[in-house]
Amino acid sequence: EYIQTRIVNELTNIIDFEGPIAYTLLLERFKELLNVSKAGARVKRLFDKHLAAVKREKKLELSQVIYFPKDLKESQIDYYRVSDNTLRDILEIPACEIKVAMKDILELQGSVKYEDITHILANFFGIKALTQSSNEKLSKLIKYVVLNSSEFIVKDNYLKLKK
Repeated sequence: EYIQTRIVNELTNIIDFEGPIAYTLLLERFKELLNVSKAGARVKRLFDKHLAAVKREKKLELSQVIYFPKDLKESQIDYYRVSDNTLRDILEIPACEIKVAMKDILELQGSVKYEDITHILANFFGIKALTQSSNEKLSKLIKYVVLNSSEFIVKDNYLKLKK
């Protein structure tokens, strides 16, 4: 009981400190907490059980669940975090951070060729080499952001901010 409460509190603290945070990155933090190197079925079951007790807002984005810090809604996120790519996989960057970065880029450049935005964002987030799979993931995330936001338009294969 005591250990379960401590683990739930620890997961809650990680979400509040690092959030918005992806499920997969949270699982990595949980493994560090337990001092295990692999997340087998037992570790994942334990993680999911404790995570279910965490009272934080979450959202499914494409195939990744994102957890938000206490009292912070997705619409309030007005920042993005840049780290070296050993810390976060491209899919672990929440759409709300991608959206803010895209807005910053478009405010500076006016418009960007749609096919160039993935490389610009990859550089922006410190991803040195964009593998084909990372490129596809990032492209899907960009499409997701454009489709779920009223702030962007794609015209003549250029991405622009709506005026």
